[in-house]
Amino acid sequence: VHVGMGRLAGRFAMIKSLQRLNLLGPDTTYIHCCYFSDEEWQLVKDSGGRISIASQVEMQMGHGQPPVGKALKYGLRPSLSIDVVT
Repeated sequence: VHVGMGRLAGRFAMIKSLQRLNLLGPDTTYIHCCYFSDEEWQLVKDSGGRISIASQVEMQMGHGQPPVGKALKYGLRPSLSIDVVT
């Protein structure tokens, strides 16, 4: 699921919206995650979700700083991914 990308992403609180719909879980990988609030990081961790960081596209397209440090702070081990390869 593409979440937390782009400068306005923090306004939408996508993870909290998914929680309200009971859609968080260990079977979901969240991509980008650049603009998560601390609460959203904790929700992903508590749900057993995983994150993947597409650092090249995040930097190139201005999605935000790749959140490797934040992921590690919350005990999440991010995978690396690619996006828009053409």
